[in-house]
Amino acid sequence: MKIVTTQQMKAIEGAAIEQGMTFTQLMENAGESAANIIRKVIKDPQTTKCLVFCGKGNNGGDGFVVTRHLFNDGVKVVAVLTDGVPVTNEAQSMLELLLNQGAVVIDYNGRQEQVRGLAQNTDIIVDAVYGTGYSGEPDEQHKEIFHLINNSVCAVFSLDVPSGIQADSCADNPYAVNADFTVCFDSMKLAHILEPASNRCGRVFQVEIGVPSECHKGIVPDTSVLELNDVLACLPPRTPNSHKGTYGKFLNIGGSLGYTGAAVLSTTAAMRCGAGYVTLAAPAPVGRDLSPALIESTMMLLEPNSLNQIAASNLPEVLERAKRCTAVLVGCGLGKSDDTRELVFSLIRNVECPLIIDADGLNVLAAQPDVLLERKGDTILTPHTVEMSRLTGKRLNDILSNRYAAAKEFASQFNVVMVLKGPNTIITNGSYTFINPTGNAGLAKAGSGDVLAGMIGAFAAQKVPPLDAARCGVYLHGLAADNCAKRLSQYGMLPSDILTDLCQIFLENGR
Repeated sequence: MKIVTTQQMKAIEGAAIEQGMTFTQLMENAGESAANIIRKVIKDPQTTKCLVFCGKGNNGGDGFVVTRHLFNDGVKVVAVLTDGVPVTNEAQSMLELLLNQGAVVIDYNGRQEQVRGLAQNTDIIVDAVYGTGYSGEPDEQHKEIFHLINNSVCAVFSLDVPSGIQADSCADNPYAVNADFTVCFDSMKLAHILEPASNRCGRVFQVEIGVPSECHKGIVPDTSVLELNDVLACLPPRTPNSHKGTYGKFLNIGGSLGYTGAAVLSTTAAMRCGAGYVTLAAPAPVGRDLSPALIESTMMLLEPNSLNQIAASNLPEVLERAKRCTAVLVGCGLGKSDDTRELVFSLIRNVECPLIIDADGLNVLAAQPDVLLERKGDTILTPHTVEMSRLTGKRLNDILSNRYAAAKEFASQFNVVMVLKGPNTIITNGSYTFINPTGNAGLAKAGSGDVLAGMIGAFAAQKVPPLDAARCGVYLHGLAADNCAKRLSQYGMLPSDILTDLCQIFLENGR
């Protein structure tokens, strides 16, 4: 699913106009489609009361069309002008048509008490105040109107986006309308998909407004919602005459005293995702303990430091092994020390195959992220929001308020593929961005990220391009978790359980 910007939506509408449509026709189609959605919650039009707040632009014009259709159905509907007479010709014509039908239209200015009374005794409110072109902050009168809408006990429908929310951003606005339902016209926008803005949208209905399909062909959105078929198309086929070398050599550098599970989960996940030759590089005492749990992988036993983490003295051997690999993962259960920092920084500077940095690898990188600018190969980072806060030096709340912008900015600045984990994980290289629709709260357990890192690393080892490897790993990880939750519950599922459901996904899709 493609996500369009407001400018791209204008271009799509412009292309429709060039093919013979008019803005008036598009407005009529949008309003009628929205009215059809609203009709689904109306049991008896004769007893249903509805209040439609209409702004001065084309979103208000859509609201007038909705009002007319509901009025013709027999609904007791009142249109409220929030900014007086509309300013666009199309909206003016729709208002005139509504008035000619005999519908009730009142101006909010001077009739505030009447509007408050209506809002306290209505079944449905339609928010048609601002459209997708909104930016900034509402003035005091609009804050008052939105507060009135949000405190009414009724079903609230917003047209295109809730008023007060910027369509091209996932950022929230504390004064914006809280919709129960949002009717999205033609194409989805970012605010419909990502929190916190999406929390204002309620259930989103995407409706057609009569734009011919060919009008979308010249538009190339840089943001998409991941879909299974696109993800599966990125995975390399298994050919009859292949051997283990065909599917890459994957080196997983991790594990330390107290964090052995992370090494096992990430290594096992890599093997389950088709990597041909998987090696765990771990401190010797840890590696020996893990050997019975990792009988299919090879083990690279390294000298430990005093903390039973990988000592920096192993660097020549590790770098030499990494040169013979097609992807390297570092960080899962690695631990934090001066040795860890030296190891991670040396890998960044010297390894030319795709390098995936997770967990403690990210924690030591946060002290000097500029080292990423010395990379000669592709890099994939997999932080959660707290790790992202450390990497960027920004407050956690600032990251949470606009994860999309934070991920794109960092990816572009440091030339990496960023996997910013969380609800609707964001995958971006700064130019192209993917939003993941899979996954659930059952993943909120230690070890889930280790499984994901191993999956991404395995796909990268098989020479799937880094951005594709990241989006494949994220989508399939979340889908397997969704299936696992159905089987074991979100409470009971464990990160290791996900791999069983992952194999079932591969089986069902011929992989």
